[in-house]
Amino acid sequence: MTGASSWNKLYDRYYRKLEMYKMQWEEVDLAKMKVCGAPFSGPVALLRDSSKISMVSASTVRNTLNIYSSAGGYVLCTCTYTHAHAHKCIAHIHV
Repeated sequence: MTGASSWNKLYDRYYRKLEMYKMQWEEVDLAKMKVCGAPFSGPVALLRDSSKISMVSASTVRNTLNIYSSAGGYVLCTCTYTHAHAHKCIAHIHV
Protein backbone atom coordinates (compact mmCIF):
# COMPACT_ATOMS: atom_id res chain seq x y z
CA MET A 1 0.00 0.00 0.00
CA THR A 2 1.63 3.26 -1.11
CA GLY A 3 1.68 6.02 1.50
CA ALA A 4 0.24 3.77 4.21
CA SER A 5 2.99 4.75 6.63
CA SER A 6 1.50 8.25 7.04
CA TRP A 7 -1.77 6.83 8.44
CA ASN A 8 -2.19 6.02 12.15
CA LYS A 9 -4.76 3.75 13.73
CA LEU A 10 -6.98 5.04 16.53
CA TYR A 11 -9.29 2.28 17.74
CA ASP A 12 -11.05 1.09 14.57
CA ARG A 13 -10.36 4.23 12.49
CA TYR A 14 -7.35 5.57 10.63
CA TYR A 15 -6.20 9.17 10.51
CA ARG A 16 -3.24 11.16 9.26
CA LYS A 17 -1.90 14.59 9.98
CA LEU A 18 -1.19 16.88 7.07
CA GLU A 19 0.96 19.99 7.19
CA MET A 20 -1.30 22.82 6.08
CA TYR A 21 1.34 25.57 6.28
CA LYS A 22 4.77 26.25 7.73
CA MET A 23 4.91 27.64 11.25
CA GLN A 24 6.31 31.17 11.34
CA TRP A 25 7.60 31.49 14.90
CA GLU A 26 10.96 32.95 13.90
CA GLU A 27 11.35 35.84 16.34
CA VAL A 28 9.65 34.23 19.33
CA ASP A 29 11.31 31.65 21.59
CA LEU A 30 8.31 29.61 22.68
CA ALA A 31 10.39 27.80 25.31
CA LYS A 32 10.57 31.06 27.30
CA MET A 33 6.88 31.88 27.03
CA LYS A 34 3.62 30.83 28.63
CA VAL A 35 1.50 29.69 25.71
CA CYS A 36 -2.26 29.18 25.46
CA GLY A 37 -3.90 28.22 22.20
CA ALA A 38 -7.55 28.57 21.28
CA PRO A 39 -9.37 25.47 20.06
CA PHE A 40 -9.85 24.64 16.39
CA SER A 41 -6.66 26.38 15.16
CA GLY A 42 -7.63 29.70 16.70
CA PRO A 43 -5.26 32.42 17.91
CA VAL A 44 -2.39 31.78 20.33
CA ALA A 45 -1.77 33.90 23.45
CA LEU A 46 1.82 34.41 24.65
CA LEU A 47 3.19 35.82 27.91
CA ARG A 48 6.86 35.96 28.88
CA ASP A 49 7.46 33.28 31.53
CA SER A 50 9.06 35.11 34.45
CA SER A 51 10.28 31.81 35.92
CA LYS A 52 12.60 31.27 32.92
CA ILE A 53 15.95 33.00 32.64
CA SER A 54 16.14 35.23 29.59
CA MET A 55 17.65 38.48 28.40
CA VAL A 56 15.23 41.34 28.89
CA SER A 57 15.14 44.82 27.43
CA ALA A 58 13.13 47.86 28.41
CA SER A 59 10.35 46.76 26.07
CA THR A 60 10.13 43.22 27.51
CA VAL A 61 10.19 44.13 31.20
CA ARG A 62 6.54 45.19 31.07
CA ASN A 63 3.91 42.48 31.22
CA THR A 64 2.70 42.15 27.67
CA LEU A 65 0.09 39.75 26.37
CA ASN A 66 0.49 39.09 22.65
CA ILE A 67 -2.18 37.34 20.60
CA TYR A 68 -0.77 35.73 17.43
CA SER A 69 -2.35 33.98 14.51
CA SER A 70 -2.26 30.20 14.85
CA ALA A 71 0.76 30.02 12.53
CA GLY A 72 2.61 32.70 14.49
CA GLY A 73 2.85 34.87 11.42
CA TYR A 74 1.60 38.12 12.84
CA VAL A 75 0.38 39.74 16.02
CA LEU A 76 -3.39 40.16 16.16
CA CYS A 77 -3.35 42.12 19.41
CA THR A 78 -0.90 43.40 22.04
CA CYS A 79 -1.89 44.45 25.54
CA THR A 80 0.34 45.73 28.37
CA TYR A 81 -1.02 45.13 31.86
CA THR A 82 -0.29 44.91 35.56
CA HIS A 83 -1.19 41.70 37.38
CA ALA A 84 -4.05 43.50 39.13
CA HIS A 85 -5.54 44.53 35.78
CA ALA A 86 -4.94 41.42 33.69
CA HIS A 87 -8.68 40.64 33.52
CA LYS A 88 -9.31 44.06 31.94
CA CYS A 89 -6.69 43.36 29.28
CA ILE A 90 -8.36 40.07 28.38
CA ALA A 91 -11.81 41.69 28.29
CA HIS A 92 -10.69 44.26 25.69
CA ILE A 93 -9.34 41.77 23.16
CA HIS A 94 -11.59 41.32 20.15
CA VAL A 95 -10.15 38.82 17.66
